[in-house]
Amino acid sequence: MRMPSSVHPFSFETRIVAVTVALLISMMPGLCIASPPETLSPHVTVVRGAVNGVAIERAGHRLVVYGDPERSWETAELVLFTHSRRDVAWAGRALVENGAEAVVPADEADQFSKVEDFWSGFWDKRFHDYAQQSTRVLTSPLRVGRTVRGGDELGWQDLSVRVLDTPGYTRGSVSYFVKVDGQEYGFVGDLIYGDGRLMDLYSLQDAVPEARIGGYHGYAGRIGDLIASLKKVAEQKPDILVPARGPVIRDPAAAIDRLIRRLQAVYENYLSISAGRWYFHDQYDVLASRALGGDVKVPWMPYAATIEKTPPDWIVPIQNSRLIVARDGSAFLVDCGSREIIDELAKLKNQGRIASIDGLFITHYHDDHTEKINEFLSAHPCPVYVTPIMEDVTRHPGSYRLPAMTANPIDRLTVVPNGHRMSWKEFTLTFYDFPGQTLYHDAMLVERDAGGKIFFIGDSFTPSGLDDYCLQNRN
Repeated sequence: MRMPSSVHPFSFETRIVAVTVALLISMMPGLCIASPPETLSPHVTVVRGAVNGVAIERAGHRLVVYGDPERSWETAELVLFTHSRRDVAWAGRALVENGAEAVVPADEADQFSKVEDFWSGFWDKRFHDYAQQSTRVLTSPLRVGRTVRGGDELGWQDLSVRVLDTPGYTRGSVSYFVKVDGQEYGFVGDLIYGDGRLMDLYSLQDAVPEARIGGYHGYAGRIGDLIASLKKVAEQKPDILVPARGPVIRDPAAAIDRLIRRLQAVYENYLSISAGRWYFHDQYDVLASRALGGDVKVPWMPYAATIEKTPPDWIVPIQNSRLIVARDGSAFLVDCGSREIIDELAKLKNQGRIASIDGLFITHYHDDHTEKINEFLSAHPCPVYVTPIMEDVTRHPGSYRLPAMTANPIDRLTVVPNGHRMSWKEFTLTFYDFPGQTLYHDAMLVERDAGGKIFFIGDSFTPSGLDDYCLQNRN
């Protein structure tokens, strides 16, 4: 996601990227087109807009779920919020400011009432961010009347509203269930969208502590929580589900079953071709068990053949960088993310193993590959090569909201077109636009005149599959 540098940090321009899991993020036509109020039963009305608003009327009193997206009701006694994200919670603000009591999940109360704590640090904390939680946080606080968690019951008029903890789409979501007009209603937030869909997968990114997987590596990490919550909702045997967004669901059991099967199919496919298994091994069995069940056997992609011997003598590995060394001692560096790399280069030079460094190539923008490039250039002034897809994100990192982002702009770039070939010493270098782990990713093919080719592809692949653990790398 790129943030134009000339706008306030709360404004975002979203780039929507087509992905193979489009079936989960597809949205029904007319989502943001206001619809006239629809009577679901004599005392329950829904207004469809960018967010659904639900009103339950009893003896001249009104309880609202989610909010009032079309300003259909001036007042309410209670507004029930299922989660704190501002792309839903905004719909209830006017009613709360007009006197309604806001009922919010206890585990997300601070995201309603203490939003300054988030935004005051965001401008700096957005760099080197590995937790990768949603920034759809309210930009001003909303007055909280009471907090609820699973097992609570809210008495209102002659009704009893049951609260169920349903984490998944957010960490602390709740759902509300109430019987009105002989119908069991469920208000489940963004747990489901329509007939077996989900608003997006990006929001599920999170750490998985039981698998010892951190936030950056937790691809759709809350998918197991989401599936467990969907099963809990199904156990309530609701007649009607009204999500925060999307169509009213009149066959909840079928819609929930369809979404669970789709989630599991997508996640099994992801696990089977993920590079994570190369690094985390048995921890991926834990991930599979959480989402797919203990008896499911993931069809893991066979490991690719690997070369166990050391690289040729003209390649020097330095942490996650590689140094290409010519016969005359000239060198060409791939990536520079740490001070230790610069120190090792100085050591190699002092030992006479290299005479100079003639260029640097950046594979991708992540801080462990770019953080120390400017410091490197102070000691070794040389061209820094990227293709056009990498130019803006490296020159203007502050204009983007992406994982593992350096705060250091790199201005001294030599931008070459995709497929550009150049000769350097006894090598031919070919530069490629190579989206892989991220959309902003390059690769370089190095061919030596005496024979030997090496394709430097950054963090795009491992022998077990695609090196992609963080959904936000593609959003």
